[in-house]
Amino acid sequence: MIDLLTRFEARDEEAAARFAERLAEVAVEVLSEPGHVSYAAYRTEEEPRTLFVLERWQTRTDADRHIALSAEGPANQQALALLVGPPHTVSLVPTTPEGTTR
Repeated sequence: MIDLLTRFEARDEEAAARFAERLAEVAVEVLSEPGHVSYAAYRTEEEPRTLFVLERWQTRTDADRHIALSAEGPANQQALALLVGPPHTVSLVPTTPEGTTR
């Protein structure tokens, strides 16, 4: 399994709201992508312009395919234009034993 955490910084709160709408659409779209396990979008209370996506994929290949698709298409390009810079994605590695969280 591959867990990814992506940080997005919107230009302003209006742009953040519009970007969040696009993330909600993507959440539905990824359901049909190969290797999809989970996808959830978040906004921070402290910084309303900052959004995160936490996602899980079966393999690195599945995750890489999704990342490549995320940069394509007019809807995604319009959404990325709402940001102050490119998204920043990191791969997460568990530091606690499997089964210690619910």
